Amino acid sequence: MKKTTLILISVVVLLAFALSACGQAATTATTAAPVAETTAAPEATVAPVSAGLRLGFGAVVTTGHSADKKDDKATTTESYTYYTAVLIDADSRIQNVWVDAVVHNATVNEKGELTSDTKALGATKRELGDAYGMKKASAIGKEWWEQADALEAFLVGKTIAEIDAAATEGDKKLFVDLKTSSTFGPALYIEALKKAVVAAEKATPTAATKLGFGTDISGAKSANATAEKDGQFQSYTSLAVAAIDDSGKVLDVWIDAVVHNITFSTKGLLTADLTALGATKRELGDAYGMKKASAIGKEWWEQADALEAYLEGKTVGEIKALPVEGDKSTFVDLKTSSTFGPVAYLSSLDKAVAQAQ
Repeated sequence: MKKTTLILISVVVLLAFALSACGQAATTATTAAPVAETTAAPEATVAPVSAGLRLGFGAVVTTGHSADKKDDKATTTESYTYYTAVLIDADSRIQNVWVDAVVHNATVNEKGELTSDTKALGATKRELGDAYGMKKASAIGKEWWEQADALEAFLVGKTIAEIDAAATEGDKKLFVDLKTSSTFGPALYIEALKKAVVAAEKATPTAATKLGFGTDISGAKSANATAEKDGQFQSYTSLAVAAIDDSGKVLDVWIDAVVHNITFSTKGLLTADLTALGATKRELGDAYGMKKASAIGKEWWEQADALEAYLEGKTVGEIKALPVEGDKSTFVDLKTSSTFGPVAYLSSLDKAVAQAQ
């Protein structure tokens, strides 16, 4: 990120106080010698210019509380994903952050049949709001979103190094400074945060002032077990992170997805490796394997890059007015660069912009 500083140089030398307050030389591209700073009103001496912030996203995908049947409890398949999005400055200091999570689960009977409505759309913890139900079990009497707000406020203004150095305690590694405001374990959110900052450090700066996150969560491709094939609960999350300006224009966007399959047998027992972490499509990179099946010979991340570039610089209203075609409602202008269906991503982007702050 390039920084630009505009300095108004005064040729008037004032009292000794002004000379001592100067502290260091004012420099421009053509300055040959130090010039003393004046004591004029602040607005007349320095005009701050924003150099822009950089957007990043990170996720940690786990099998959560998946478990085989026990006593009167059915087998549970659970995809538990921790999300963090950030805007950082040139010094990698966090200026805005979004913390959220998705707990998406289904139950399986002793015949290897799914007994949950997998066609119902899921929701993030923030979307659930008070319905998430943490407040009634909370030692500090706060709902999850309230505790997440406190964690976000604690992270803003800090670098990763400063966060790592912050005092923690207990098995959950809770931040000591958040004892009365956020008591859920932050470890995996911080792991996601570190991924987000690394990604942001590679991004191009923008003039964005607000950050938002949105998802579209489906289990529609889940299937019962058969004699030929294990069943699966598939949690499919399409997501968008939006960095917008005060007018609502999308200046930067992060498109990604998590396809998390948790398998089980015809006896309703889990066959998935519950210790293995999942990954987003961007994290999988070329290993996702879309290129070999793509009519345009491009991997998923390449097509997502093209979609992002197409969306940036537009408002949601302008995006909705763009021409589309075919069953997947793909953008006409992206025929040769991005052919996967954008509908769920646009739904997520709509949410992200609406919730941006």
